[in-house]
Amino acid sequence: MKKEKIGFCILHYLVKDVTINCVNSIMEKCKGENYAIVIVDNASNNNSGKELQKLYKNNNKVKVIINKTNLGFAKGNNVGFRYLKKLGCDYIV
Repeated sequence: MKKEKIGFCILHYLVKDVTINCVNSIMEKCKGENYAIVIVDNASNNNSGKELQKLYKNNNKVKVIINKTNLGFAKGNNVGFRYLKKLGCDYIV
């Protein structure tokens, strides 16, 4: 029986520490679970999206996507949702 996969979409804008704390909390609470995290940087102009990419480049549970323009809250989240659906997530938070 296939273990269900949970996807977490984090919309990021400028505040790297808050995003890192969110990712750490998810990873701590989901130990042993089948999950994926996508961070969608909504065109932060302070390089925080690129810094997050470097931070998580070797973590196969976390993917960072950088939007070229700020798409707003809903469309930014939709970018992450579509990515997590392609990964086969059964549930997306």
